[in-house]
Amino acid sequence: MTSVPVRAPDPQAGATLAPQEKPASSSPPPARRSPIDRLAWLLVPVLAFYALTLAYPVVRLAAQSVPDGDPLRHYRTLLTEPLYLEALGRTFIYASVAMLGALIIGYPLAYLMSHGPRLARAVVTTLIVIPFFVALLVRTFGWMTIFARNGPINKLLLGLGVVDEPVQLMYTQQAVLLGMIAVLLPYMVLPLYTVMRRIDPRLTQAANGLGAGGPAAFAFVFLPLSIPGVLAGCVLVFMLGLGFFITPDLLGGSGEQVYPVLLNRTLTTAVGEPAFASAMSMVLLVASFIVLLAVSRVVPLSAIWRPESAAVSRRSGRALDAGWRRVNLLMRISRLPSIVYRAPGHVLAGVGLALCLVPMLAAVLMSFQRSTFAEFPSTDLTTDWYREFLADPRWVDAFLTSIRLGVVVALVVTTLSTLAALALVRGTFPGKDLIMGVIATPLIIPSVALAFGLYLVLFNLRLDGTFAGLVIGHAIPAVPLVTLILVANLRAFDYRLEQAARGLGASPLRAFLTVTLPVLRPGFLVAAFFGFLTSFDELVFTISLAGTGLRTLPLRLWEDLHVRFSPILAVVSVAEMLVVITVLGVVALMMRLRQRRTGMKGSIL
Repeated sequence: MTSVPVRAPDPQAGATLAPQEKPASSSPPPARRSPIDRLAWLLVPVLAFYALTLAYPVVRLAAQSVPDGDPLRHYRTLLTEPLYLEALGRTFIYASVAMLGALIIGYPLAYLMSHGPRLARAVVTTLIVIPFFVALLVRTFGWMTIFARNGPINKLLLGLGVVDEPVQLMYTQQAVLLGMIAVLLPYMVLPLYTVMRRIDPRLTQAANGLGAGGPAAFAFVFLPLSIPGVLAGCVLVFMLGLGFFITPDLLGGSGEQVYPVLLNRTLTTAVGEPAFASAMSMVLLVASFIVLLAVSRVVPLSAIWRPESAAVSRRSGRALDAGWRRVNLLMRISRLPSIVYRAPGHVLAGVGLALCLVPMLAAVLMSFQRSTFAEFPSTDLTTDWYREFLADPRWVDAFLTSIRLGVVVALVVTTLSTLAALALVRGTFPGKDLIMGVIATPLIIPSVALAFGLYLVLFNLRLDGTFAGLVIGHAIPAVPLVTLILVANLRAFDYRLEQAARGLGASPLRAFLTVTLPVLRPGFLVAAFFGFLTSFDELVFTISLAGTGLRTLPLRLWEDLHVRFSPILAVVSVAEMLVVITVLGVVALMMRLRQRRTGMKGSIL
């Protein structure tokens, strides 16, 4: 059969052959302008919270960074000293490398999650979701055990005869980059998967029917439609990489560090002279805003929370189409056995799963070894470290503090996010995208800089080092995630049920409380669980706000990792993983029960 070039579909034209419009009755019921406009008042609590915890701290940082006498002296130091300029440049380079590495490895993973065999989809999704919610610190600790002098990599190299003595892997640039790629990988996979699962598989089937083989159908059809996910994932990972300091600090040692690490180390000594730390924070924030401004000229920032909105321009689509039409290599590859052109994707997907899972498995194995040094394989196993963990009041108190804090944060955040989600989904006022952008801001602003600004605000209010101060800090990164979950949950609700109740005489409030709320209750509980997980694993705000009295489990682990390397730290990591797995298991069970009761399908991702 003669091969026929297939024209790449316009990415703005949609991702299905025959998109179906939703029935009007499944949308929120129409109402008069004034009652619906009143829903905008539900945004006041979350916007007031953001004004006090985002806007005001940035204003305080700016004011604090320009002391009397010579207001710009700290900025001159930061913009002329090679130490800070090189660190800032290194930060952009590392973020770019992590973004590209996560894209290359994450794309095949997302494809397998969305269009692979059913069993493979379920397994891969599970193996990606768990690392996504496991703390960055725990996964970084796993990499520390892997890169150790007696770790599995050195054992493998020695066993193969590649080297005669252990290689220095820790505190190297390669360790930092690999750790960043591995830790940020789930953040690339999530937006890719969100877009890919919307692509109708009949499109590639139609391309195959017209003579295009697998590679050609992928390049002409699937890849252009997945570009919004690529752009969204790249923006998210790059912005996270700019403020990343946990992994570079632990894996990179003291030399050639990135800017956020220098900033965090400055913050720990900034109690007496906070002006320089404020100036450092402002430089990082301004650099991030400049990047966001540049990115917004190409990709709408709404792509971060709604990846399908990152549309490719028609001109770009035609240029790519014209370029691909002149390449016959894809058609030639299509005639090869499928295993030849599918093997690279399978290999990369396997590498991605290994990067996500191996560090956690390494931490689990280390928690059972008797030696105080990382040794693989260890033949002398013990559970003594678990008994020591349970008997040590420092660890038990930190664990209980994290649990209590997570519960309170979940309640506060779910309340704020529920009001915001109701306004965003059921209201008809203008500016919803702008408001959603404000709510999503903590996802893209460097947390290490924002945390210090919040410390300055809470210090004046005498809330630094208090439980209430930690609740405020932990709520900041939790609000965007919980709001996104609740918005998706409300949009999936069939409003015909509420219309029926109102048609039988129920008031709008009574219909919501007796019909809508019971159906959506599992979704609200799922959102609360995710708020709990966000707080349970939070470290950046905790470092700045905990003071000397309060210690959460991640903060205690962070402090101990800087003074010792012991299997009991692996036990702490295992404890955090068990909490995450337990919560995710409960969430999955609740979603399954909701689907059986109401028919509303859902996904953790």
